[in-house]
Amino acid sequence: MASSEKVDVASRAAELRRLVAHHNHRYHILDDPEIPDSAFDALFDELKAIEEEHPELVTDDSPTQRVGGEPAAGFTKVDHLQPMGSLEKVTTDEHLGKWADDVRKRLDSDEPVAYVIEPKIDGLAVNLTYEDGRLVRGATRGDGVQGEDVTVNLRTIPSVPLKMRGDGLPAVAEVRRSIRSDLSAGWNAFRRTTWAWAIVTEFAILNSLVFAPFFVFGPQVSVDSLGGPGAWAAILAAMGAGELLGGLLAMVWRPDRPLLAATLVVGLWTAPLLLLASLAPVPLIAAGAAAAGASLAVFAALWETILQTRTPTSLRSRLSSYDLLGSFALIPLGYVLGALEEELFGAGPGLIVAAAVIAVCTFAVLSVPSVRGMRSTQTHESTSLAP
Repeated sequence: MASSEKVDVASRAAELRRLVAHHNHRYHILDDPEIPDSAFDALFDELKAIEEEHPELVTDDSPTQRVGGEPAAGFTKVDHLQPMGSLEKVTTDEHLGKWADDVRKRLDSDEPVAYVIEPKIDGLAVNLTYEDGRLVRGATRGDGVQGEDVTVNLRTIPSVPLKMRGDGLPAVAEVRRSIRSDLSAGWNAFRRTTWAWAIVTEFAILNSLVFAPFFVFGPQVSVDSLGGPGAWAAILAAMGAGELLGGLLAMVWRPDRPLLAATLVVGLWTAPLLLLASLAPVPLIAAGAAAAGASLAVFAALWETILQTRTPTSLRSRLSSYDLLGSFALIPLGYVLGALEEELFGAGPGLIVAAAVIAVCTFAVLSVPSVRGMRSTQTHESTSLAP
């Protein structure tokens, strides 16, 4: 290679190292990427190709000699006893074929090879260090040599053993694992906890078939039959006042069976639905709306207290996430269904159907023994996440 060409290649390699390091920092440390992943991969692959063709240009600080980014600030940096590797990236059919050929060579067989394909989840590889069988440290992969100490976080994951089992345990042991399977722990606990999924399922149904349609039908009924937009404004104002009063009531009311009480108060929502469907006087509908608003405030307070006192800390956030997802994800669908129902059947029948849905859901939830039997004196230390 001519001297000028070698200088050009070296300059290009240096520029690529700078660019890759810069974008790596933007992505892994600042969480603010400037270019798409495909553009970053192209830069990285070009640098890797140059270094493979010219090994003398490889430097110790080259991004190709590292895995991922530097440990993020805010966590204690710890060294791994042995470097942690990463999966190799393949972006072309040619490279994928070469990898498959390498697999057959390592197996020393021409027989067909079956593969299991699954998504790669970034950022969940962890390194667990045990001393005399006890977990003393958990760390992220980081750059493969040094990671972040996340021991406190990992101790909250039920499937991470705090103590190894068996005899003849080594003095020091490093365990590499992915915690992606632990993402299902919250779902499994939620699924096994009948009172939790009963309430979340109820509110998923109510949001899509009751609450959202109420706010679709209400304005139309008010304009057509109750004297105009002012009537609907009065109904909403009464509901807001009811929520305030319900919040005050929830501060002092401590029912002996909180989940039973929470389920029953939601039934008050039948009042404004049926009153609106029957075109009752606006003050009467407003009173029903105030009761409905109060019921939501009381339910919210009781439900949050139940979550705080009935679930272990390690699972509380996950159960809350499923609660929010199940309760609010279907609200947009409810507005669509409400509009379609009004177009097909009219507002009056739609409101009556919504009231019937509340009644059915209430009876269904009350049929769950753990809903009826939960008492306020219990805490999660004495109440397991069992049906």
